[in-house]
Amino acid sequence: MKFLHLADLHIGKRLEGRLRLDEQRAVLEEIVEIARAEKVDLALIAGDVFDVASPSAEAKRVFYRFALDLASLCPVIAISGNHDSSADLSAPSEIAEVADIRLIGQCTALSLVIAGEKLNLSAVPYPDDAVLRSFEGEYTDKVRALIAQYTSHFVSGENNILLSHLFMTGGAEGSDENTLGPARMLPKTVLPENCYSALGHVHKPMTVSASRKAYYSGSPLAYHFDDEGEKSVIICEMTSGQIANFRRIPLRAGKKLVVEEVTDVPSAITALERNAGNLVKLRLYSDEPLSVSETKTLRAHESFIKLEPITSVKTISSEGVSVKTRTDAELFEAYYESYYKEKPPKEIATLFADILAEAKGEK
Repeated sequence: MKFLHLADLHIGKRLEGRLRLDEQRAVLEEIVEIARAEKVDLALIAGDVFDVASPSAEAKRVFYRFALDLASLCPVIAISGNHDSSADLSAPSEIAEVADIRLIGQCTALSLVIAGEKLNLSAVPYPDDAVLRSFEGEYTDKVRALIAQYTSHFVSGENNILLSHLFMTGGAEGSDENTLGPARMLPKTVLPENCYSALGHVHKPMTVSASRKAYYSGSPLAYHFDDEGEKSVIICEMTSGQIANFRRIPLRAGKKLVVEEVTDVPSAITALERNAGNLVKLRLYSDEPLSVSETKTLRAHESFIKLEPITSVKTISSEGVSVKTRTDAELFEAYYESYYKEKPPKEIATLFADILAEAKGEK
């Protein structure tokens, strides 16, 4: 039995306001081609299918198209992660099963026949407090008991797979996935030893435990600037409970997220042009802040994603006028002008006044 393991699609996710559905479509199409070339017998998606609990209609269309394309090659099983709504993900499950797609939002134990071999599968979506309420002890104890309950049908010598969305100790998290916090990290001992654990939640490809055959596939795209390195999916072959072949297949469709350090607009433009086809965060080191028109020039570039200015802007009090003698509006105007080299537009000044009035309880 040969299966595909992927996770953390985060369909609909934005980066600094930019929607990346075109990139996501491209990488999902690449994954379908990998599944076709590898002639996989099963596809497993370990949670965080969507980026938010209420995804857009377009995000849903992207996922359903992908799931149907995969299902034309092999059965598909997807579980919910902490970014998904378990109820929303599983809502079309009855229709999906007609196409050999299982969308699972609640813990489920399954026994299937895949490629002529029996598969015992435990689907354990992200275990939130509501799921764990009926178990006693600390968080780790509860998760261990939950997994034990839904892997009780595993049989030594047969193909056993735990499909789950968990934050395991040793999972070097990216900056936007530390949502569980240190207290929610789980030791590898909560995982069974007689199975393959197909995990989601950590965006970097990672081996949690080779002895327990526990792996993170990682996300198919880079979703934050700390996430460096190659993206991939896992292809694994199992027979009679033993892994015969384990490989990570690189993904090429996604754009790289690049941080470029620059000192002025010309060097920034050069950096953007050098990274055509990537998404670039510019870290600008300069004693003089950019004007609005210069900022607009950079933002107009296709590769631009974010400007992080690091400046030594002169403080208002250094002009020799006491801060105490100025009104809030004058202080705001002076700060805006020192940073952008022009007076604030009327609508910005009005907005500041409105916000300040509300903060003071005057509005």
